Amino acid sequence: MNYLDIEKIAEDLLRNEHPVCLTVFGPSMRPTLRDGDRVQIVPSRAEELKQGDIALFRQHGRLSLHRLVGRAAEGRLFFAGDADLWRQELADPKDVLGRAAARERDARVLRLDCRVARLLGMTLFWSRPLRRLAWALRNAARGRPAKT
Repeated sequence: MNYLDIEKIAEDLLRNEHPVCLTVFGPSMRPTLRDGDRVQIVPSRAEELKQGDIALFRQHGRLSLHRLVGRAAEGRLFFAGDADLWRQELADPKDVLGRAAARERDARVLRLDCRVARLLGMTLFWSRPLRRLAWALRNAARGRPAKT
């Protein structure tokens, strides 16, 4: 079974109101989520999400697990990965499948759907300008060109 099969099964389960547990891969949500973390996803509609929630949604034919950082006037949702210092993604409410309720790493479980977790996540998002500056200064000290 490949990852596309797993994505389809997870999507079907969530659309039928069943929670799923998925293993994270990729760096886009570091430090909150790392490769190998297991995340419990509970079914959720876009209107149930709160700013700062981590949501599973379909984007460009693939599933993405990123943080809700805002809402557009026409109802679309802005998402961003915690590690991404520049981009945001715009998604339709119909593409939302669920929200991350908890993360398991090294046999320890951390809730992701509480007020403190949402606030810490949004702090990462709001600090992006300072994180970009720190990134640019570090690269300048190493003699690397700045990103434009």
